[in-house]
Amino acid sequence: MKLHVAICDDELTGIAVTEKYLERFHFETGVEFQIQSFTNPDALLKNYTVPRAFDLLFLDMEMPIAGEMKKGIEIAKQLRALPDPDLRIIFISNYPEYMNLGYDVQASHYLTKDVSFEKFSQVLSEIIRSLSHDAAIIRIKTGREDWTLLRVQDILFISSVPGKRDQITYHSINQTLKEHRSILSAGNTLKQSGFAFANKQHLVNLRHVRKYTNNHLVLDNGKELELSRYYKKEFLELFSTEILTLSR
Repeated sequence: MKLHVAICDDELTGIAVTEKYLERFHFETGVEFQIQSFTNPDALLKNYTVPRAFDLLFLDMEMPIAGEMKKGIEIAKQLRALPDPDLRIIFISNYPEYMNLGYDVQASHYLTKDVSFEKFSQVLSEIIRSLSHDAAIIRIKTGREDWTLLRVQDILFISSVPGKRDQITYHSINQTLKEHRSILSAGNTLKQSGFAFANKQHLVNLRHVRKYTNNHLVLDNGKELELSRYYKKEFLELFSTEILTLSR
């Protein structure tokens, strides 16, 4: 696995520590990193003109540049505006009070500048796990001899076709696809990839759940689905244990 990493920190010592930790992580795990480092956030933005330019960004929370304080949270907002939901952002700062601000830009983690390698390695391992989930591809048999490849991350939900026990519809960000397969079979395959049943007819990708109530949930695209009493406990358990990793 190879990740494109950006480090943005006005302090060269901070960049050096992050690079050192990434190098050590590489030797211990085999994960490769292509690293670009920036001491000025304007240079980072100049090199980040298209989505997916980087997989992971280590971003200093405060950077005094030319007499002006550059806030990492504002830089992150500009990057999210591309939009680029796949970018994992790790904020680095000496000020823990900034931690809650990261939720506004879907930050993956917050680390202090004196973080130990053990903590750094734990956080990076969680992010790589979520990236592996997002890179997963499934093959959908759409005809007798036709197969379509679909990225797991792009699936919003899967529904059973009314009146047809062994036919399901994949509702993705860009398309819908039908397959002769039971929804229980799809659930068994995708449960380990962050999916959960909302009800007997709908299997939901937890990444795309915007909010839920006692008996309904809403997805990113505004689609509202019933959250049945039978599946609610399992759904909430999976959501609480998985979504913090999958959405980052």
